[in-house]
Amino acid sequence: MKLLRARLEELGREQSLHFDAIDSIRDEFDHSIELIERWPADIRGKQNFNCVVFALELRDDQLHNSIAESWDIVRGTPSRGGDNSIHADTEFLEFCIAKGRMMPILDRERGPGDLLVYRNNGECRHIGKIVEGGRICSKWGTDDLLEHEPLEVRDRFGDDLQYVGSLTREQSRGLFIEYAWSVIHHDPLIKKLFEQKLSEQL
Repeated sequence: MKLLRARLEELGREQSLHFDAIDSIRDEFDHSIELIERWPADIRGKQNFNCVVFALELRDDQLHNSIAESWDIVRGTPSRGGDNSIHADTEFLEFCIAKGRMMPILDRERGPGDLLVYRNNGECRHIGKIVEGGRICSKWGTDDLLEHEPLEVRDRFGDDLQYVGSLTREQSRGLFIEYAWSVIHHDPLIKKLFEQKLSEQL
């Protein structure tokens, strides 16, 4: 598994890690990664459909997409990834966990619909949904939607795995509004624009 993960990481650095690249190494590494949905090439790479957007049911959420793309509202300081856009990314995922809304599964069996959070050096780096057989369905960055075993992933996602309960779309949306507000709150002009746009949308 370590060799597979290292090779996937290498592929991800060399090119966009879509399924064709992953499938090309199947004979060498005998992995079980399967394609669930191919994301069209003309919109592949857009930040408003990544692993967090998929797992937290925000893919078709108009409010999230408006904040992420349409309103031109940006955070006051760059994100961990270096950009100023506000979208459901791994920093938003950490916000949800810190708020106590995504709780570790300790007192019951985990199953389809629950979520698996991947951490690397303490930082959330990836998230996927549990499906039948304990496999994981996840969006690798902004590339294709895949099904795989829990550890059939890139090295950069990390080895610290935490199973947590899922959120409804409504819960995810509410938390995303809180998150967006928290990263622009110190700029009064952006805050006023956000408040105005939000009131129009709700």
